[in-house]
Amino acid sequence: MEKKLPEKWIEVKLIHILKRFENGRRPKGGVQGILEGIPSIGGEHLDSNGGFKFEKIKYIPEKFANTITRGRIHKNDILIVKDGATTGKTSFVDERFPFDLAFVNEHVFICDTHTCVNSKSIFYYLFSKEGNNRILENFTGSAQGGINQKFASNTLIPLPPRAEQDRIVAKLDTLFGQLEQINKSLEHIPTLLKNFRQQVLTQAVTGKLIGKSNFTTLGKLDIKIKTGPFGSALHKSEYIENGIPIINPSHIIKGEIIPNESITVSLSKSKELERWVLKNNDVILGRRGEMGRCSLYKEEDGKMICGTGSLILQGNNKISPIFLDFYLRSSFCIKYLESNSVGSTMINLNQKIINSLPFPKITREDQEKSVKHLNNLFTKADAIEAHYEALKTKIEDLPQAILHKAFKGELVPQLESDGDARELLRDIERVKKKLKLKKKLKLKKK
Repeated sequence: MEKKLPEKWIEVKLIHILKRFENGRRPKGGVQGILEGIPSIGGEHLDSNGGFKFEKIKYIPEKFANTITRGRIHKNDILIVKDGATTGKTSFVDERFPFDLAFVNEHVFICDTHTCVNSKSIFYYLFSKEGNNRILENFTGSAQGGINQKFASNTLIPLPPRAEQDRIVAKLDTLFGQLEQINKSLEHIPTLLKNFRQQVLTQAVTGKLIGKSNFTTLGKLDIKIKTGPFGSALHKSEYIENGIPIINPSHIIKGEIIPNESITVSLSKSKELERWVLKNNDVILGRRGEMGRCSLYKEEDGKMICGTGSLILQGNNKISPIFLDFYLRSSFCIKYLESNSVGSTMINLNQKIINSLPFPKITREDQEKSVKHLNNLFTKADAIEAHYEALKTKIEDLPQAILHKAFKGELVPQLESDGDARELLRDIERVKKKLKLKKKLKLKKK
């Protein structure tokens, strides 16, 4: 590895650049039920971006905190999860850390570097994929195992000269700040696309997309409605694995039918339920709970049966099945169904409500024309979404690519005036000796 490093870099053991390396502790019996005091930071409070999340903060009593001699968090500390499923997760304590006084618990290590070193540069390396892999090389035990104190002596890190460390950190801070701004801009796109789809859907199904918006009701258009099997027709005890699927509202997700292999019936039972077997171009609608769960059934999807919690709606020469499917999923229709549904604990639909549902007074030809417009717009929205997802993936991969470049010495230039990391290591050793000497003098005075 050292041969691959830039000329004035060296590889050192992590422990050689630390002045404080420790974990904390909590009172005997834990911290359950303690609602105030001094924050106790555990592995669950470190996020995957090198920062923190404090939704479920825990506390240790102030009296107990006054007795602790290790584990206090200071600015510029590097925190590393030492055991459990998130072993090796690493975060940095900067000016955004909200607590003046806080401690880590027994599941987190504090790595406090000597002042000769830019602690954030060490954090950035340990946060990188390579750095994290080096930490996890020390993992011992089962899935609930972890790393112990020896990991700091066993983990090698690249050490540039101090001036270059500062430039690397400045560059990384700038680049990651820019990525954060890009992510904030991009995070609005899914909502914008969702709103766009819903707006054009509403315009299409209310006739506005083709300039017609008079209404009648579904009942006046002679629509056929079937409610799923009730009472003795179908019992839960008759469900088997991998049979003919029963389709209830929970199996209709984002306009698609996604059966549950455990909620099916035998072939012989399906023949008893022939009345509720879905036919090509039937629209199946969830009648309980969340409104707008519906899908257009196609016979190539295989045999399926309408469940107790669903309704079958069949189009005719006046109603296009695909238009009806779009209509029932529109916010316009969902609002009507929600406001007219019955029941208190769980809202419910019946045939009377469906028959009274306002429906655009447009010909089947115009309905199909609206569907064509709608599909064209949805195709464009899908293309934008695909570009967004591809860009998002690239951006998610960028931080690690940048860190890899940084610790190969390719992110910022090496300058002759930077000196040599070997001299930096000697400075650290001199500081260590001074600290040891001061400690001895203190003990003598005592």
